[in-house]
Amino acid sequence: MKSERGLRVAELIRHALGRIFISPKYDFREDFLTVTEVRLSKDGKYAKAWVSVLGNAKQGDAVIAKLAADVSRIRRLLAGEVRLRSVPELTFVRDTTSTSAQRIDEILKDNGIELLPSESDEADDPSQDG
Repeated sequence: MKSERGLRVAELIRHALGRIFISPKYDFREDFLTVTEVRLSKDGKYAKAWVSVLGNAKQGDAVIAKLAADVSRIRRLLAGEVRLRSVPELTFVRDTTSTSAQRIDEILKDNGIELLPSESDEADDPSQDG
């Protein structure tokens, strides 16, 4: 759902899921997860939530499996958090963006390429003088 309303609803769901996952009534507080994005289908009946998990890939996959197993409870909690005519069916996907970015950065550094200048380079840059 790419409409302005769809984007607002997706963002509303993202924030609500974040509140649910840190609340004492839910047991994901120790998993250090972040809902990075939510996308809705055009009809608003389905939502895909990308979740970033602190830890390795195996831990991330375990958290996603845990979320998938508890999706009906999460949906009920979401219904209590947001005022929508109907709460969309949820699917959780592990967000690997940060892992991929770290890997690309490592490859570039291994080949002697740095995208961001170091602090010492900035101090030597005469264009930074006032």
